[in-house]
Amino acid sequence: GTVGVRYGKKIQGKVYTSDNRGQTWEHRGDYPFMHARPFVAGRSLYVLGQCEDLMVVRSDDGGETWIELSSPYEGSFFGVLPLEGDSVLLFGLRGHLFRSDDRGDSWRVISPDLTLNDKTHQQNSGGIAIDNLMTFDGAVLFSIVESPLEPGLIWTGSNDGQVHLTRNGGESWENVTGNIP
Repeated sequence: GTVGVRYGKKIQGKVYTSDNRGQTWEHRGDYPFMHARPFVAGRSLYVLGQCEDLMVVRSDDGGETWIELSSPYEGSFFGVLPLEGDSVLLFGLRGHLFRSDDRGDSWRVISPDLTLNDKTHQQNSGGIAIDNLMTFDGAVLFSIVESPLEPGLIWTGSNDGQVHLTRNGGESWENVTGNIP
């Protein structure tokens, strides 16, 4: 297959799709990413991957063709939350949420840093070679969920113990960590 080059590194990421619940798979594309996560939002299929920074690709035709979208930020991502329609939330190592309401064509920040951002907990993992795993990173949004009962009510949890919520889709945030026993 094709080997992609990004940041001077050869990274091979492949996209496959299945139309029969995984009995057979069809190769759809090669991209310079690793740590990829596929998801569906609205009528589109996405793959988030990273090679140093976030890379987002989207297919609007069931995986036949793919386009690379603009990345909302430089750095690693951790996860994604598809919302109603074509809206998507991304979260990553910098403690912010990024929202797109146009299938990833544009992104906007909808939160402040929702972690403690303690620099003493953001170190290299200490392996033989410098890495980007940030084993001791204390500034990661680790979990996010939208209420199935109340649209716009979104909860986040970070790996440094912070819990926040918004009741208006990200316009304002409340730290509720102190309310948890």
